[in-house]
Amino acid sequence: MKQNSLFWTCSTEEGQKPSTIYGTIHLGTPECLRYIDEVKASINAYDRVYTESPLSIEDMQYAQAFAMLPEDVAISDYISARRWSKMRATFLKYTKVDIDKMRMFRPLFILAAIQSSLVNGAAEKPIDHQIWEYAQGQGKGVYGLESSQEQVDIMLKLDIAQQYLQLVQISKKISKTRAHISRLLQVYVDQDIIKMYKMSKSSLGIDRKALVQDRNHILANRVLSHHREQPSFFSFGAGHLAGGLGVLKLLKSKGAKISPVLHPSSRIPLANRSSSHRKSQ
Repeated sequence: MKQNSLFWTCSTEEGQKPSTIYGTIHLGTPECLRYIDEVKASINAYDRVYTESPLSIEDMQYAQAFAMLPEDVAISDYISARRWSKMRATFLKYTKVDIDKMRMFRPLFILAAIQSSLVNGAAEKPIDHQIWEYAQGQGKGVYGLESSQEQVDIMLKLDIAQQYLQLVQISKKISKTRAHISRLLQVYVDQDIIKMYKMSKSSLGIDRKALVQDRNHILANRVLSHHREQPSFFSFGAGHLAGGLGVLKLLKSKGAKISPVLHPSSRIPLANRSSSHRKSQ
């Protein structure tokens, strides 16, 4: 896919109403919510709405039950007490995260907390959750493309040693990590899904195959299946859209017609958007 957009239509039959696909990012900064009005307008056009995973209270509680380290795993198996203490001091200095309070959690969750803390203004609920809540409030049927159990299974497959290694690496390059996240947010606002794909491909330290490539096939198959049942609104991480094995390419290879949707606001530079937003308030 050489075209760029966070919004795409997917159709399989001539004259059939197309489904809409929207690429999200799992944060809640003003940048991430830049297109929330367009998202809501699109949701209003459908009876069914799908997020990447189910986000009901019950589903989230089920997934969180697996957030703790297995009983037979000790942090000392991967990181020395001295290294842990040094990391804690670094994260306390540059983020709001005290890793001592999260030491019993899988490092994947510590990583997520640190990365979120490095983002300025990440006070809103992530866009995924806002989509779920808005759709429910509008009386739509809301579902996950993946089940809670599938999400848990993916998490359990990830190499714990690699997660701790990434935690150590981030502690050694806080400024670089913060700058990378800022660039990623700018790329997201610019709707440059090709660059997002390249950035995630080069930086994703934890098993990319399990987190992205394998799931792309699942996401593409389910989008196609649900679309054929009933045109719907689909949303999942924008990093899954582009690339040779991205969801858009996979859908096209399965016979679906894929087209980008360009909103006028996507052409406004980020700095101008911010000032325009302030003037409108």
